[in-house]
Amino acid sequence: MKKIALTIILFFVPAVILAQNTTPGTSSGLTIEEALRQYKRAASLPKKMEGLITLGQKMIGKRVADLEKVQTRLQAVERISEETKTELLNRVAQNTIDLQALEIEIEDTEDLEAMKEKVRSIVFDYHIYLVFIPQIRGLAVVDRLKYFAEKIAEVKDKIEEELAALEEKGEDLSAIWDLAESAEEQLAEGLEFTQRAEDKFSSMKVGDIEAAQDLKAGARKDLASGRSSLRKALQSLRQAWQEIKKLETQGVK
Repeated sequence: MKKIALTIILFFVPAVILAQNTTPGTSSGLTIEEALRQYKRAASLPKKMEGLITLGQKMIGKRVADLEKVQTRLQAVERISEETKTELLNRVAQNTIDLQALEIEIEDTEDLEAMKEKVRSIVFDYHIYLVFIPQIRGLAVVDRLKYFAEKIAEVKDKIEEELAALEEKGEDLSAIWDLAESAEEQLAEGLEFTQRAEDKFSSMKVGDIEAAQDLKAGARKDLASGRSSLRKALQSLRQAWQEIKKLETQGVK
């Protein structure tokens, strides 16, 4: 039964674990664009202010909805530091509160120019999409890769148990041991790159956009390298398992 489970892990691991992190598109942008066009077309001051309030509401509503989504993802993360997780959850909550308060301020503003400044601040003061959401999404990918690395380590341990049992029968298993050792090295390398990515994502700060962008780019490269190393480790273990199965078919066990 254990061998069947091991085969399933090796050959039917869900592709999503190693897939690039992607986010489906949303139609909310179109609604914001429509609100912007409505505001630009408005001829009278009351209509312009009404259009600007609608635009602000749509922009804030989208950001609050997206913050709720990343909050759910962040709450499910288990393999990043608790300190980082707590800090980010607090920032999600604070950003949500601040945006909702800003929406009320926009609705209560009676001067068009002051209202414009408040609507602009939605983009320039919060940086939800430049820093905060990419940071949390990146850490969610880190979490998935760490989970996959744990599964690879479990498979490696089981294969080494199988090899130890075969060695007691006097078989020459040096080639298969080489595959297991390669997997161990590739696993360690994958974890190292993944940790580098976590460190970079965790260091992103809203107060320094340029540095945050550089950290994000570097973290994504580390994720790609970590993902590649973990794929190689899995492939090495698959080859090792196939060689073990060949020996069993030949009647060694």
